[in-house]
Amino acid sequence: MLLYLLFTFFVTITTHQCPPSRILIENQLKNVHIPGLAAIVVNSSNILYEEGFGYHSPISNQYPIDPSKSIFVLASLSKTFIALATMQLVEKGQLNLNVDINQYLKFSMRISHPLFPYSIITMRHILSHSSGLGSNYEEEFHHGMSGDDFLKTNLTDVILRYLLNKASWLSEPPGNVTYYTNVGAAWGALIIERISNLSFENYVQYKILDPLNIANTEASYRMSTFAMRKTDLVEHYVYNISLLSIYHQIAPQLNVVQASNSTEWLYIPHYSISVYPSAMLRMSARSLSIYLRSFLNNFSPDLLQNLSSINEILHISRPEGSKDEPNVQYGLIWNWHYQNNRHLVGHHGWMPGVAHTMMANENRSLGVILLSNGDITWGDNLAKQVSSTLIDIMGQLFDCFENSFCPLRTVYEINSILLTSPLQACAYPRSPDMNAFEGILLNNMFLLGCTGKLWIDEFTSIAIVLITAMAYAFAISYLNQYPSEKVGPSTFAYDITIRNTKFQ
Repeated sequence: MLLYLLFTFFVTITTHQCPPSRILIENQLKNVHIPGLAAIVVNSSNILYEEGFGYHSPISNQYPIDPSKSIFVLASLSKTFIALATMQLVEKGQLNLNVDINQYLKFSMRISHPLFPYSIITMRHILSHSSGLGSNYEEEFHHGMSGDDFLKTNLTDVILRYLLNKASWLSEPPGNVTYYTNVGAAWGALIIERISNLSFENYVQYKILDPLNIANTEASYRMSTFAMRKTDLVEHYVYNISLLSIYHQIAPQLNVVQASNSTEWLYIPHYSISVYPSAMLRMSARSLSIYLRSFLNNFSPDLLQNLSSINEILHISRPEGSKDEPNVQYGLIWNWHYQNNRHLVGHHGWMPGVAHTMMANENRSLGVILLSNGDITWGDNLAKQVSSTLIDIMGQLFDCFENSFCPLRTVYEINSILLTSPLQACAYPRSPDMNAFEGILLNNMFLLGCTGKLWIDEFTSIAIVLITAMAYAFAISYLNQYPSEKVGPSTFAYDITIRNTKFQ
């Protein structure tokens, strides 16, 4: 009862709903034709929020989005694994970020910028998208393939074909300009293959996913991995029937068709790309959250050993962004954005029928994952609305869990709880042991921001002390008159997370 009184008192000063209204988010998604979304908020040790919205398909409600089960292709979020793999090899002394990459490729010919043959290209250039490599759409349109057909290609052959074509290069030397490229990132993955003597997909499984206890049945570049759970694979749709002829012209191999029983949606069967390390890792939002939590912990101790390694990943290699995204600054694949006056680091990802974002705040105390089957491929007005909607939802979640006081919420469908922190006390209004819970609340009265931040931004500490004392005195008086119900530990199953808790 004490908790209810104190929380209710403080909630009166909260002007927005936290977590965001489910109905509000569903309406936002519907307005911009995003069929489904998985949303997760994490800190360095726990999942703080986990919700699925909508469905795998816009024309069927048979398969709802489930953050723990729905398998998304991660698109460019996959690239962040290339940066991590790189720093693992740096720690082992097998790779130097600042030397000519030809000593690792060991091809029969030297790879260089055709207009600047004496300028070396380094791994830092490649992972900061400043190698001088550009776009060659004639080549890239052939990279898309149906199903798992990327397995029929050879990554070395695909990359070499692209690099040896003069049309693939910019008119600027390495290190002079930022230009985002899928092939460039896959080039980095190829270097990892040459050094480690492992295919990149095996490297990721053995050196990254396995240490994180993400089984190969939960994450893979291959669709065939999920053959026994095909209904968990999120489908790809595009809301613009007029694009059908364009898809048939530039990428007939994708077999895009008009969605059944729809005059508005295109259906894109599951596909892959030959430069698969840049885009094709598949997993659920829940599995990805394990990876993001590791990032918040500097990828330590399971994946990286040295603090200098995460600093290299985060260090901005070139302050100038690309022409298309001038406000985006690249470290090693991971990049920095200013969004809604908040400095974020992470990565966005998009492909036909895919639109994602994975971001952490500046001090990496909080991370947000949004995986959706929206579409922003064509850069039209709808694409801009989809992007803005995802950015807005992400902002709501950061506002809720980073800066705001957690309001009282009704909790139901509880699997397990162990109230060991102010954050969990904030999330759940009753404890198996009221005395222990009271202690959590009172001992951390000034630390009940959703990420443990000091919550006295707009009030003096004296005012809060007085308010707290008054509320506590009233609560004790009330409890003496109306003793609270005794709830024993047997009523609850203990665990360290509230990941399956839902709020209304």
